[in-house]
Amino acid sequence: MDDDDVAVTLSGVTSSVTEGDQLVFKVALDKPASTDVSVTLFLEDGTASAGADYANLTGTAALALTFRAVLLETELLVTIPTMPDGLTEGSETFNVKFATEVTFDSEWGQSGSVDVSDQVVVGTIFDEDEAFLTISDATASEGGDLVFVLTNSAPTDVSFVVTCVLEAGSATAVDYSALTLEVPFDALASSSTLTVSALVDDLAEGPETFVVRIVNTTLPASHALSIPEPTAVGSIVDVDMQVSASIASDTRQEGDNFDFVVSLNVPAVVDITVSYLLSPLTASASDYSPNGVNTVVVNAGQTQASVVVEAVTDGLVEQIGRSHV
Repeated sequence: MDDDDVAVTLSGVTSSVTEGDQLVFKVALDKPASTDVSVTLFLEDGTASAGADYANLTGTAALALTFRAVLLETELLVTIPTMPDGLTEGSETFNVKFATEVTFDSEWGQSGSVDVSDQVVVGTIFDEDEAFLTISDATASEGGDLVFVLTNSAPTDVSFVVTCVLEAGSATAVDYSALTLEVPFDALASSSTLTVSALVDDLAEGPETFVVRIVNTTLPASHALSIPEPTAVGSIVDVDMQVSASIASDTRQEGDNFDFVVSLNVPAVVDITVSYLLSPLTASASDYSPNGVNTVVVNAGQTQASVVVEAVTDGLVEQIGRSHV
């Protein structure tokens, strides 16, 4: 029998769907046969895998179909469910084709076959998963490490790299350091970390902060990835000693100025105002100036300031006078 006497075709009815939907393929004869006609389809993995991305209906790659002559069947539909996998990925495909040539006994009394090896239909599965990339805040003391955790809500089927930058706040570049700002994500990984070192500066100061910002990823455009909040706050806790002040004694002649040195144990990042009280011991309030409560400012970054007190000349012969600061 001549091949042109009968035509067997394979086509896609719904050959592109989103994960979780069904693909539908059609096998058709151009005329009914007098006896049953058997057809075997073969499902061939491409980037999509049987059992993971689409259902393997028979447990093998082959699907056996039969056109029933008694029903004059000329069209058969094959429905293949696709499977959500929870991965962020690009579109995936597999092939549907005939496993062998189609053989039959025709109503014209002669056996025949049709070469169908060139017929291939591609099934395409679009990804339904959209990943969300987030980054957590981190806190560490000076000398420690701030560990920022980046989380991918839907792991991807490929590896990629996230690029971050550090933005100064009350903490500046002298307060922190990072060996790298490139954060790698392995395929199927749900999280990765960025480590920033908090540097010791020997300054008395309050907590300081800076910002980590996600600026880019190398994930292919075919993979849906959203970054709803691209920033995180890094907080550095000061470990330097609390600021304390001391004052040194001084001895002068009447008419000279006392120079009392106020010292801080550590420099501070802001001006420190120190209050002091001048009170008499053997000297009376008339022997020095000023009197009472006064203040002196130790400038930011400095550890010393001078308190100047005038020793007043009174024209009297007297013992050494003392006052308390």
